[in-house]
Amino acid sequence: MQTIGPYRIESEVARGGMGVVYRAVDAAGRPVALKVLLEQRLQSPNALRRYEVEVGALARLRHPHVVQVLGAGEHEGAPWLALEFVEGETLEDRLRRGPLPIAEALRLIRQLTLAIAYVHACGVLHRDLKPANVLLRDGDALLTDFGLARDDGTLRSRVTATGAFLGTPGYWSPEQSRGLAHEEVDARADVYGLGALLFAALTGRPPVVKEAYPQYFTPDAFDGIPRLRELRPEVPDWLDALCARCLAEDPAERPPSANALARELATGGGPGRAGRRPALLVGAVAAVALAAVSAAAVLALWRARTPPPVDAPPTHAPPTDAPPTDAPPTDAPPTDAPPTDAPPTDAPPTDAPPTDAPADPPRPADPSPPAAPRLDAEAYLARAAQAIDAGEPAAALDDLQQALELDPSLSAAFAERGRAKVALGRAAEAILDFDRALALAPEAPNTYANRGAARQSLGHLNEAYQDYEEALRLDPDHARALANRATVLGTVGRPTEALRDFDRAIELDPDLPLVHFQRGMTLQTLGRNEEALRDYDEALRRDPTNGRAYAERAALRSNLGQLEAALGDFDRALELGPVTPLTLVNRGMTRSKAGLGEQAIADFDEALRLDPRLFAAWVNRAVAKTALGRHAEAVADFDRALALSPSPQHTAELRKLRDAAEQAAGQ
Repeated sequence: MQTIGPYRIESEVARGGMGVVYRAVDAAGRPVALKVLLEQRLQSPNALRRYEVEVGALARLRHPHVVQVLGAGEHEGAPWLALEFVEGETLEDRLRRGPLPIAEALRLIRQLTLAIAYVHACGVLHRDLKPANVLLRDGDALLTDFGLARDDGTLRSRVTATGAFLGTPGYWSPEQSRGLAHEEVDARADVYGLGALLFAALTGRPPVVKEAYPQYFTPDAFDGIPRLRELRPEVPDWLDALCARCLAEDPAERPPSANALARELATGGGPGRAGRRPALLVGAVAAVALAAVSAAAVLALWRARTPPPVDAPPTHAPPTDAPPTDAPPTDAPPTDAPPTDAPPTDAPPTDAPPTDAPADPPRPADPSPPAAPRLDAEAYLARAAQAIDAGEPAAALDDLQQALELDPSLSAAFAERGRAKVALGRAAEAILDFDRALALAPEAPNTYANRGAARQSLGHLNEAYQDYEEALRLDPDHARALANRATVLGTVGRPTEALRDFDRAIELDPDLPLVHFQRGMTLQTLGRNEEALRDYDEALRRDPTNGRAYAERAALRSNLGQLEAALGDFDRALELGPVTPLTLVNRGMTRSKAGLGEQAIADFDEALRLDPRLFAAWVNRAVAKTALGRHAEAVADFDRALALSPSPQHTAELRKLRDAAEQAAGQ
C-alpha cells in the first residue's frame, strides 16, 4: 500500500483540478485527509505558490471551527498537506436536502463567522467561502480549503496576478468577480462570503444564479439579489436586513468586519436580543429558554481590598488559546491584543485622577461647628463599597473620587468605581475603570470577572469569555467566573460545557444568585427534565420573585402533563413579569390542553397583539377555534399561519388542518 510521508494511504476521497485527496492513517492508525498537488501542475509556479500559501496559512490556525493542518511535505516532486480527517458531509451536501431551519443556520453561520474573525486576526483571508468548503461534524461547522487564502502577515499578497478570478461564481464578492488587484479585495470580501453562506443555508441556493457562466462577469451580475424574506417569509426582519447588508455590492455598506458581523448575529441585529429563538411549534408547548441573562444577574461582586505595591508591573490583557467558538469576538485579535474600544490594560498608571469624574469644587469654610477630620483613601474606599452593597451606587461615586484624589494608584478604587457604574447601567464607562484597575493590579481575578460581566452585558461575548478565562487562571475556584462563563457557553449553544461550569460553580457556592435557574435552563436544553425541574424549584425557593423561573418551570410542567401546576406557574410568571408573547402562547396552549378554550384564545389574542408575526400563536388559535366549532374563523387563522410557515412539513400539516376546518365550516 502506498505511503506518503509518515502516512499510509487507504482510499481516494476526492479529485479536482488542483489535486487529489486521500484518506490515510498515521503511524498510530489515526485517520488524516492527505491532499496531494497533482504532479502535472508542478509546472505552474502560481499553483505551487498558491499551495504554499495554503500550507503557511493553515499551519498557524488553531480554532475549533477551522480544519487543522497536521503536517506537510513533498513526495516524488509533489507537495502534500495532511489535515485532520472530518467524518461527515459538506454543507453543500446537506443543502441538497433542503434549506436549514433558521436556528440551525444561525448557529452554523455564527460558528463560521467566529472562525473567519480568528482567521483575519491571524492575517489571512479565505476568499472562497461556499457550502462545499464547509464541513459538518457532529452538527458543527468547520472551515476548510484555504487554497485561495492570501497571506503575508498583512493581508497583502501578489501570488495571483491582477485580473485573475479567484473564488466561486454565485458566492464570490463583486470585487472578486471583477478580478480586482488583491490590494482592493480586503476582509469585507469574506464578509460578503459569510452573507452568501447565510443566504444559501436559509434558501438552499446561492445569492447569484445565472443561466450561463459568462453572465457571472457582466456589470449587472449582482443586480436583483432577492431578499431572504422573499424566499423565506418567516425569516426575522433583522436577519433579512443583515444578510442584505452583507451582500451589498459596495464593500463600504457591509458590516466592517467579521467581528462586527458576529456581534450582530449574536444580538439579533442590535443590543439586548441575544438568545432569542423563534417559536416554530405546532400543538406543543414551547419551553422558551433564554440562554443569556442580564448584566445585573451575572455581575461578580468581589473586591480586592488590599492594593498592590504602586510599582506593580503592567500586564497585557489576558491571552486565551481558545476563545468561545460560538460566541462573537471583538474587533481585536483573540489573543493578547487589548480591545480596540478601550485603553490597553498595560498602560502605565498616571499621577492624575481619571478625567471622567472631575474633582468636586472647593467647599466654603464652615465656622461652626469644626469640620470632621478628612478620611484617608482606604476609609473612603470602604464606605463606597458599603454603599454599593447597599444598593446605592450613585452615592459611592463621590467617595471613590475622594479616594482617588488622595491615592491615584489605588487599584481597588478603580475596580469599585467600575462596579458602581455597572450597577448604574454605565457598562462601557465601567470597562475603562476595570482596565485602569488591572493596569495597577494585574493579578486580581475579581476585577477580571467583573470586567467580563460588564463586557457580557454589552454583548462582547468573546472578550467576556477571555476575562472569565483569566479570572479562572488566577483562581480556579472562582465560583462567579465559572457561572458567568457558563452563561456565555449556554448563549452560544454549548450546553454540555456550560453544565460542567454550572455544576462546579454550585459545588463551590450554592448561594450564587440565579445559578440554579441558569443551570435548570441548561439541563432542559439537554432534555434532562426532572433535574431541570429540581433546579427551578430551588431557584424559586431562593428567589420567589423570579418571573422567568416561573415561566420556565410552567412550560416544563406543561410538557410533563402537570397542567394545573403549570397554569399556576404561568399566572405567577405573568403577574411578576416580564409579559412576553411566548409566555402567553405557552399558557394558551396549556389552557387548551386543560379544556379552557376561550381562555386559551384570549391568550393567543394578546400574544398576537404584541407580535403579529408569531407563527405559534396563529396556529394554536386556529386549533383552539376549531375545537370550539368556530371553523370559519379557524380557516382565516390557518391561512395566516400558512403565510408564515417555517417549513414544507409544517405547511403540509397545516393545509390538512385548514382543509378540514373549511369542510366543517361548509356543512
